[in-house]
Amino acid sequence: MKKLLFFVGFITQITFGQDVTVLTLEECYRQTIATYPLKNDKRLVKDISALKIENLNLNYLPRFDLSAQASYQSDVTMVEVDLSIPVDIEFPRATKDQYKVSMDISQVIFDGGVTKRQKELELKTLDAGLQQIEVSLYKLKESVNRVYFSILFLQEQEEILSLIKEVLVERKKIAESGVRNGVITLSDLQAIKAEKLKIEQQLIELESGRNTAISVLSELMDTVLPVTVQLEYPEFQIDYDSDRNRPELILFRNQLAQIDASSNLLKTKRLPKLFAFGLVGYGRPGLNFLNDEFDTYYLVGAKLSWNLFDWNQNKRERKILAIQKDRVVTQRDIFNERINIEIEKKRSEVKKYEKLIASDNEIIKLRKAIVETSASKFDNGVITSIDYLNDLNAEKQARINRELHNVQLMQARADYIVIKGKKDEGME
Repeated sequence: MKKLLFFVGFITQITFGQDVTVLTLEECYRQTIATYPLKNDKRLVKDISALKIENLNLNYLPRFDLSAQASYQSDVTMVEVDLSIPVDIEFPRATKDQYKVSMDISQVIFDGGVTKRQKELELKTLDAGLQQIEVSLYKLKESVNRVYFSILFLQEQEEILSLIKEVLVERKKIAESGVRNGVITLSDLQAIKAEKLKIEQQLIELESGRNTAISVLSELMDTVLPVTVQLEYPEFQIDYDSDRNRPELILFRNQLAQIDASSNLLKTKRLPKLFAFGLVGYGRPGLNFLNDEFDTYYLVGAKLSWNLFDWNQNKRERKILAIQKDRVVTQRDIFNERINIEIEKKRSEVKKYEKLIASDNEIIKLRKAIVETSASKFDNGVITSIDYLNDLNAEKQARINRELHNVQLMQARADYIVIKGKKDEGME
């Protein structure tokens, strides 16, 4: 369900009597990660692990197994002795129908450390599971970057075109005066009006595209953003020499620890195990199977279990774990290589856009001077509106190019930080 969360992490400013929501990139990160459904999966994974640990702790408690049995057998044990004397002696014999109810009790005395290693493995499995969720949540930042900077570019285009429209409104007033005074032709005035209408059409298209992009960002953040929301240019402090802090690297480390815990568990399975046991029962016959009466009975003892030869099954399982460990190491190395390539690519993009923006500033400075000269010439009827509009459009395009390069620079820096990774509050 959509949540009205304008007040959460947003800065609201009062401008011209209207509420304007100003949103930052970091706030988008935090809100998107905090409300993503997968975030709740962490609690479920922890609950499952806690239940498994509770079950493993039960291994240290005694076990009680109740059993009941009734049977009939075709023959029983008997004693037949030929005494060669005419004395009638009847020897005891077991009955063919037998009944018993018993309670088996067993208690682990020493299990070779199996339970301890099982709990260690479960904790390592929990760490790996939680970190896998962190990896999935971290990837949301890439989606936020794409939408955020597309909105930012559309936002800057709107501002530029709005300024151009204001200029055309003033030029239109001057042209109307020039037509009345016979200095400017009617066709020049009509060209100004047509260009103004064209700018208004472009503003409509930009507004539609921006509203669509805001809707996408609202979906990512699971909130309702107003169409008047303004996105701030992010300020980045990039440390090119810092270590990488991607959650995938922590995941690889946790997976290796999980495999090591599995290997330790396999070692304990070959150790001897000692159990205490007891049996309490009631039936016919009891322990004296020649007694044809119902009787109670019990027995206690200890049992040592040691699998001396398992046909190398344990050895093969450890080899499987070693192969799995090699695979994780290989995946980690491949990931590091790919990240190194992406980091260098983004660093080159940052330098490229910085140079382009410096060039854009020079171009705009020149174009602005040209437009000022053209405006004066047009007002005095020296050049036509077409000449003036060509110069104006050239300046407009130069400004749009600079804003495009500026947004691309900001996105390249944001992508660089996401690719390299840094500690983020939203990931806790």
